[in-house]
Amino acid sequence: MLKAFLTSKELEFPYTHNLGSLVQIAQVVDKSFFEIKENVEVFSPFAVEIRYPDNSELPTPNECRELFQSVLEIKKFIQDKI
Repeated sequence: MLKAFLTSKELEFPYTHNLGSLVQIAQVVDKSFFEIKENVEVFSPFAVEIRYPDNSELPTPNECRELFQSVLEIKKFIQDKI
């Protein structure tokens, strides 16, 4: 969704899983992305690290519910911008 926003604004971005850096690029055209930066950065480790977890790194069911709610809010924020 974040890359879709950047593409819709014709902004170039690197091939990366670092969502924080993508939010920084989005802030070039829309400063309000600052509001979601901290919440978005939580998801960057899931792009790579979660693929090879040990059992202690997996989120708990409660954490999963919280993360799911957070991603829904982030998705709505970005969709409203496109």
